[in-house]
Amino acid sequence: MEKSEKKILSVVVVALVLLAIIITVGYVLLKNNVKTSPYGKYGIDTTDWKTYKDKDMGIEFKYPKDWYLRDTSYLMGSLENDIN
Repeated sequence: MEKSEKKILSVVVVALVLLAIIITVGYVLLKNNVKTSPYGKYGIDTTDWKTYKDKDMGIEFKYPKDWYLRDTSYLMGSLENDIN
């Protein structure tokens, strides 16, 4: 290798090492500065929410305590009668 090729190679290697260091430091700083909520992904406190469970269907979900569930099966009955 000629002297100029060695010089260019040295500059490229140093630049790549510096770039790797900058990326690593940036990643570590960003990772440490991300604030996570104690209430999960969306930051909503669901500790006082009610839980709806339907064992037959195998579903379960939480909903705010001031919401209520209403039986609307009577609506489906009238729709079935209209269809038939």
